[in-house]
Amino acid sequence: MKPIAYIRIASLVILLSTGGGGWADAAARPIRALMVAGGCCHDYEEQKGIVSAGISARANVEWTIVHEGGAVRDHKVSIYSNPNWADGYDVIVHNECYGAVEDVAFVETIAAAHESGVPAVMLHCSTHSYRTAKTDEWRKTLGLSSYSHEKRRDLNVVNLRPEHPVMKRFPAEWLDPEDELYKNEKIWPNFVPLAEAYGQDTQRNHVCIWLNTYGKARVFATTLGHQNSTMKDPVYLDLITRGLLWTVGKLEENGDPAAGYEAASNRDFKLKDGDNVVFYGDSITDQRLYTTFAETFVATRFPNLKIDFTHSGWGGDRVTGGGGGRIDTRLERDVFAYKPNVMTIMLGMNDASYRPFDDSIFTTYRDGYRHIVDSVKRELPGVRLTLIQPSPFDDVCQEPRFEGGYNNVLLRYADFVGDLAKSEGANLADLNRPVVAVLEKARSIDPELAKKIIPDRVHPGPAGHLIMAEQLLKSWNAPALVSSVEIDATERRLAGSKSAAVSRLSFGNAITWTQLDDALPYPVERTDPVMALTLKSSDFDETLNQQPLKITGLKAGGYSLRTDGAEIGVFDAQTLAAGINLATLDTPMVKQAHEVHALTLEHNNIHFRRWRSVQVPLAGLDAPEVKTSVEQLIKALDREEARLVAEQREKAKPVTRRFELIAR
Repeated sequence: MKPIAYIRIASLVILLSTGGGGWADAAARPIRALMVAGGCCHDYEEQKGIVSAGISARANVEWTIVHEGGAVRDHKVSIYSNPNWADGYDVIVHNECYGAVEDVAFVETIAAAHESGVPAVMLHCSTHSYRTAKTDEWRKTLGLSSYSHEKRRDLNVVNLRPEHPVMKRFPAEWLDPEDELYKNEKIWPNFVPLAEAYGQDTQRNHVCIWLNTYGKARVFATTLGHQNSTMKDPVYLDLITRGLLWTVGKLEENGDPAAGYEAASNRDFKLKDGDNVVFYGDSITDQRLYTTFAETFVATRFPNLKIDFTHSGWGGDRVTGGGGGRIDTRLERDVFAYKPNVMTIMLGMNDASYRPFDDSIFTTYRDGYRHIVDSVKRELPGVRLTLIQPSPFDDVCQEPRFEGGYNNVLLRYADFVGDLAKSEGANLADLNRPVVAVLEKARSIDPELAKKIIPDRVHPGPAGHLIMAEQLLKSWNAPALVSSVEIDATERRLAGSKSAAVSRLSFGNAITWTQLDDALPYPVERTDPVMALTLKSSDFDETLNQQPLKITGLKAGGYSLRTDGAEIGVFDAQTLAAGINLATLDTPMVKQAHEVHALTLEHNNIHFRRWRSVQVPLAGLDAPEVKTSVEQLIKALDREEARLVAEQREKAKPVTRRFELIAR
């Protein structure tokens, strides 16, 4: 018999809520879930990781996993022998396939825990488990009797209850490739069908997603999920997460987790699923660098969140407006039209007029900035504002133009922004002082190269913008961790993992495993000399880009680390025991993240052309035919941008990678 595998996966308990348009903190205890996995005919070794990691990436759930019994059909899971086997758990996730267990008392002990009120999530072959036992209690728990399935083929799954919270984000129709359709033999009284698929063998529809009530317990069930590929699909993981939350009463009517039950990373991070962000500012925002860096970070670190970004910077702008029109025109056309619920504002570089501090100039800035905030809050009730203290004028790597330097003037403006953020309950991001600190350190290392971080003293290059993006993301509580894995070669086991599902770990001539991370690392152009100097002078990787891999207990010597067959580095045993940061290496994951960033840039370039080459310059043309053509062109460009955003989100989804560590 295969040894019993008990795995305990803890979940951090921190909640960020945004009631009333502000930024505030709260907390909730994680949902304690027990998963029982094992039995015939399925890859439970990998599926237990796919399901647990996938749900925890979407909801506040901690796991105990029991996997035993090898691939036999008649194994009796050891914990079920205890009548109190479910005590201490909020929900049980059954992903087991023990169809040949006939012990009636044993099966009824399993069902009794649910009848007394412990909720259940039933996945795939759990529906066929215990089918030979001469008792109906397991079938009553399920709400459905099924004894066989049709031949494996593509299933078109039809959403029967799109208004139900569990099905709110499930497609009207969903293609589930190469899955098994379980035949519905008997429906029990409290059964609620949610989705069905047509069976070619039986020439009729069979329910494949449903709800049930058994005694005091809520039950969510689906017969879908034979293949690992189905279980990895975000549609499937979203579905079973909503199903689990529904069973424990923590699912909102709109299909979102109840407050406190979002995934830990999503609770900490200040941007939320469904947010619509507008970046507003002058030419530094108009460069579309710190803004696109921030967008790509969100897309790669939170691939399950759908957050829209619009970049509305205009060169030369001040708080009163500029080349794009007066401030009220700019706000109406370039902010309000997008109906954001999150907005960032960075202004000041032009407002201070590149001269020593002047009270009258500052008064214009102060009053104009307040006008912007008041107008935005009046037009967009509940909007969450991030006020950005303006990025620096480089008086570090080059001599100041007047006594005290222009950046000291900007710091006085920045202090006002800080006070305003506090009084308005807005989030605050400092894009000045931390960048200055990087300039100072870079100058101490290479004075000439450091000048290229902000080459014209006003507009940072990509390296400077990366540090600006870092500060904005930190103000949003962005997490440092991509994923982490630790392997103990001495004890030949997985010592720990976070935000990663590790499976198929084996020890032989090489150590091999597969790994599905929750996120991608951040893509950085590390071969660029200015970027390399900036990274060396900052804490970007330490605070926002950690993907540690640690392998202890290796014999002394060198080891080749390969991912998907390609060597990504050679390391000695001591280095591997201390841990390496995969995010800094040329891995397939980093390459995938670069592809995501390319799509970020592409969709933003489409929007920029739509806005600056079509919408604004052609706005005054009133001839009906021209006006209609312009409107059609704008709609076509919007459709193209939406296509690119969808492609970006799809590309941001992590995929399973195969790792090998080979002694040299």
